[in-house]
Amino acid sequence: MNYELGVYGHGYHGAELARRLHDQIKVWDHAWRHHPEPAFSLYPADATVPNPTVGRIFRKRHTQLVMAWA
Repeated sequence: MNYELGVYGHGYHGAELARRLHDQIKVWDHAWRHHPEPAFSLYPADATVPNPTVGRIFRKRHTQLVMAWA
């Protein structure tokens, strides 16, 4: 099965977040494509977020977006 991932940023820092997510999608595509697809979770900014074994946490003013794959 093939997947296509893309990003589009909204808001004041939307373009920066979109670029950072795009960079991580490229990492997944080049190094992890034959593993499970990335999982995305969204948490409030003040929540304790589990650090993904493989992936990134994108902290924003009101939320934290976790992109994890492994």
